Amino acid sequence: MARLLLFVFLVLNLGGYTYATCEALHYRSIDNLRLTTGLFKIVIDPRHFKLEKLICLAESLNEQNPQWQNASVLIFTSKNSAEHFAGGPRVELPAAADTAQGQVHAVYVLDRSKHEEHIDILPFGWRTSSADSAEIMLPVVGVPHCRFEIEGRCIFALEHPRYPAEALKSQVSGTVLLNGRITPSGKIIDIRVREGHVPPNAHAKLLIDAAVHNLSSWRLDPREKSGSIEIAYDYVIDISLKQNVINVEFELPYKIVIQGNP
Repeated sequence: MARLLLFVFLVLNLGGYTYATCEALHYRSIDNLRLTTGLFKIVIDPRHFKLEKLICLAESLNEQNPQWQNASVLIFTSKNSAEHFAGGPRVELPAAADTAQGQVHAVYVLDRSKHEEHIDILPFGWRTSSADSAEIMLPVVGVPHCRFEIEGRCIFALEHPRYPAEALKSQVSGTVLLNGRITPSGKIIDIRVREGHVPPNAHAKLLIDAAVHNLSSWRLDPREKSGSIEIAYDYVIDISLKQNVINVEFELPYKIVIQGNP
């Protein structure tokens, strides 16, 4: 596949929000971008997976492809995932395609007939619900925001928080308070359990491990400096829910509430 080079040298002033000059962005196309309509896949460097760069990329794609009438561009950071991606229900997919669905965290949508253009941020991948996605209309007016963000940094990827089955079955509830360091690349490391209100039994470690695992799965947009995070995971038994149903409420940046009914 051809490797394309985008040269964008402009400063965008959007409702008082100023983007830094866009750097040259490399991307690899997996599909034939010369078509007028279709679902296309491209791959970019993970270091460029930040909101302002995605907006610059979208503008460049629009300008360089005037033939597009109705196009959706899935944006990956892994060539392998892009090549294995396929839509469709999860139960019908091979393992590689199922994994690939979880690796697309942004899509650029252009429909010229409807004068519609936007970037959708999909933190849970292709299967992200509309309630959890962020639709950023283009051109941007004002300061764009993601559905999930910490200190102005978009959370582009994370796993769905889960209530460990054994802990739920035993009706173990409690709060796990974690802190960690956000690296310039957007990963969260040095995760520590600051304190917790979990009954000291054999299942307490299940909640702690689940919280640590989830926080370690987060990927935020890159920044020049490190940051920090402190967040509580509240595990709550809620008999008003249907059995075996897990409900998750994000109250960022302070806590995540995971409710379940055994």
